[in-house]
Amino acid sequence: MPNKFIFRKSLKYAKILLGIHLIQKYGFSICITDGPSMIPTIGPKRELLLYEKLSISLSRIFKLNGNFPVNRNDIIIANSVENPEILVCKRVIAKVNFIHKPHSCFQMKIPPNYFWIQGDNFNNSRDSRNYGPIHESLIIGRVIYKLWPNPIFSKLSAIIRRKMDQINTLEN
Repeated sequence: MPNKFIFRKSLKYAKILLGIHLIQKYGFSICITDGPSMIPTIGPKRELLLYEKLSISLSRIFKLNGNFPVNRNDIIIANSVENPEILVCKRVIAKVNFIHKPHSCFQMKIPPNYFWIQGDNFNNSRDSRNYGPIHESLIIGRVIYKLWPNPIFSKLSAIIRRKMDQINTLEN
C-alpha cells in the first residue's frame, strides 16, 4: 500500500511539473531587460517583461498558412542574429511585402517570412539596420506586459518603503 501511495503522489507531482514546463516552454515566459536599445519604452536595466509564446508556437506547429502572429509595432523577444544565445527585445517595424525605407536613399521590400526590427533608441541599438531583416524562426514571443517597474507595483513598493522607514525610526 505505501508504494502505491508514493507512486500516485509522484505521478501527481510529475504531472504538475510537466504542466509548468509546457506553459513556460510554449505559453508564457518572463525576461529581465539589460541595455538601452528600447529606451524610452523599456528602461535600460532590470525591467521585468512578460511575453507570450503560445500564438507563435501554435503557428509553427500547425503551419497557419503563413499567418505568423506578429504585427507591425509589436515588441518582440527574439534570438540575436549576431549571437543566438542572447535574447533581444525590439519593435517590429516592417513585415512581409512591406516596403521599408531604412535610410532615405533606398528602400527595401521585406521578403516572405522575414521582419524588420529596430530598437526605439535609434542612436543606441543594434538591429535590422545593422544586419538586415530577421527570419521569423528567430522570434520567440511577443511582449504583452511590463511587470516591473509597474505603476501599481511602484506605488506599493513606495508604501512598503515608507512603512519600513517609519518602523526603523520608531526602533531608533
